[in-house]
Amino acid sequence: MRLAKWGCAIAVAVGTAGMAGVGTESAQAQSSRRDENRYRPPPRAPARIVVTPSRRLVRECIDWYQIEHRLAGTVVTPQMRCRWGYR
Repeated sequence: MRLAKWGCAIAVAVGTAGMAGVGTESAQAQSSRRDENRYRPPPRAPARIVVTPSRRLVRECIDWYQIEHRLAGTVVTPQMRCRWGYR
């Protein structure tokens, strides 16, 4: 009987010691992930597309002010509409 109790106590002690090692490894892994996120460079700006039309094409824009009714009150906002046209 005494041997069974000692064996059980040893098994519990070994199991908890093993679990303590696993807990520290996961904590170290989590802290390294935080460090990686902290020192990550800022995101780059999206690539821009440059349109080079032929000499005959011209961009024609029309702009105006428009009254918009919003919850905070009436607001005047600038509007613009552009299209490609021929010279």
